Amino acid sequence: MRLILALATVWCAACSKEPAQPAVPAAQAASAATFVPSAAAAPAVGSPVALQAELERLRAENGALRAELASEQSRRQQREQEWLEYTRALAELAPKAGVSPPSFATDVGTAEMPPVALTPPPDPAIAARAERDAQILRRMQALLIADSVQGLDALELGTLQDGCTGPVVFRALDDEGRPVGSICAEKLELEGSRAARTLTFVFSQGYHRRGELRTPFPGTGVLRVELPEVDPTPWIESLPELFAKARPRERVDDALHDLTKLRVALNLQLREDAAAGYWRLASLEGVMGGTLREVVLDGFSSEGQLERKLFADTLRILERPQGVLLLLESGAQLRGDIKTPFLEGRYRIHLPRLDCARLRAAGVPVLEADG
Repeated sequence: MRLILALATVWCAACSKEPAQPAVPAAQAASAATFVPSAAAAPAVGSPVALQAELERLRAENGALRAELASEQSRRQQREQEWLEYTRALAELAPKAGVSPPSFATDVGTAEMPPVALTPPPDPAIAARAERDAQILRRMQALLIADSVQGLDALELGTLQDGCTGPVVFRALDDEGRPVGSICAEKLELEGSRAARTLTFVFSQGYHRRGELRTPFPGTGVLRVELPEVDPTPWIESLPELFAKARPRERVDDALHDLTKLRVALNLQLREDAAAGYWRLASLEGVMGGTLREVVLDGFSSEGQLERKLFADTLRILERPQGVLLLLESGAQLRGDIKTPFLEGRYRIHLPRLDCARLRAAGVPVLEADG
């Protein structure tokens, strides 16, 4: 009985143990123990690394093909040179041997080239007129910018005619410089007044254009665009052909004064008498015999606000027992939008605080009173 119990105990212990694993070779075990996924594995198709590798391969292949092409071109040129030398040598040997070289007839025949038509030289007069037309356009565009004319922009001025030019195309602009339409006319001429400092564009036989809508000029077919704050002198000097009614300008400067220094010196002295406002010489065209010619005076309030503008052909600074007298002649006064000619052709400004000696020391011409 004891023997049976012992055998049962041994059999139960053997059944409770796990089955033995098969033996694994040592090399295979070491490989499994040390396996780590490598970053240098083959890149996936379409990845940046694969694309870069493909680009480098294509670049290398392109370089090799270029080198091969250059080599073939060099060899072809060398063969052509050798062939030319060979045919030249044959051509030289044929006459010496008394052999005439064969002629190769073709079915096409010999095509005669048409005679080349000689271009006649340009007419100097026509070329000069075309250059002058282009120069007038450039100068007008520059003058419009220099005088800050915001409403007009010259696009085409056509061909210069007798006292005018045309056909012309101007772009109309609003206060912010945006295109709002165009002005088209067959003729354009300019009018200017030096004394009143005004410039007028006179368009004839034309129309306004806004989009696809064309509106002819009203009345007699003439459109006048006045620029009241533009000095016409630079325009007359730059574009004399467009001022049919302008009279020749007389001499206004004796070249004895530096006009810029004179204007600055006079303005500094005018600011000395500013209790009830002050004046500023805004423009000066010249000095003849101590008389300032073609001047513009700006009148300011004591707070510095512009109140009026005076335009005059002449300005004389006259000595007075107390102060000086500014005598302007042949001009007009502009207050706001109203321009009024001088009463009896004269405008007087008495400045009792100005000192004649200081004016003369500053280089300002002061004349003695003429009674």
